[in-house]
Amino acid sequence: MKTIYLVRHAKSDWSGPIERDHDRPLAPRGVEAATRMGAWLAATDAPPQKVVSSTARRTRETVRLMLDAAGWSVPVTYSSALYETDGERYLEVLRALPKRVGRVMLVGHEPACSECVGLLIGGGGVRFATTTIARIDLACATWEAIQPGAGELYWLMPARFRPVDPIGD
Repeated sequence: MKTIYLVRHAKSDWSGPIERDHDRPLAPRGVEAATRMGAWLAATDAPPQKVVSSTARRTRETVRLMLDAAGWSVPVTYSSALYETDGERYLEVLRALPKRVGRVMLVGHEPACSECVGLLIGGGGVRFATTTIARIDLACATWEAIQPGAGELYWLMPARFRPVDPIGD
């Protein structure tokens, strides 16, 4: 079995005079969300064995903050193939992973994150707000065997989640 943690970058800062979209940093809200979600992921699940991230500044910052908050030391690869692309391209990046990697974190952008989840689970729409994380489990022995519909959405956690009171009112 293979596991994917698919992450959309945290909220970016639109207030400054940035010449290229690729160079936009995180907003203060994004810094807080990436830190909180990294800690949440560490308390919830096993660490990835590898991280593959878009080269955009906001994704690089998201990765650094999440890994620091999780306390994980994980090899990170930055790929321009995850910037300004689609879900099919994300599948190509996944198919190129080494067989020995069992759990990967892929950090990217919309609409590619939503498209990738839809492809992996065989259809349907998933809303990927900033800093949302999806865990998708694949019943395949190698990454290159990934086909549309081969995955199961195990959980989807948006950064704006609110704990539910089990005895509720």
